Amino acid sequence: MTPLVVTGGIVAVLLFFYLGVALLVPETLS
Repeated sequence: MTPLVVTGGIVAVLLFFYLGVALLVPETLS
């Protein structure tokens, strides 16, 4: 695997995790 693919995969996972947190936090705070 090329470094670009690895970097892209990590960024995709981080974005997915960030979106999940952004959706879950308002649910727990409300």
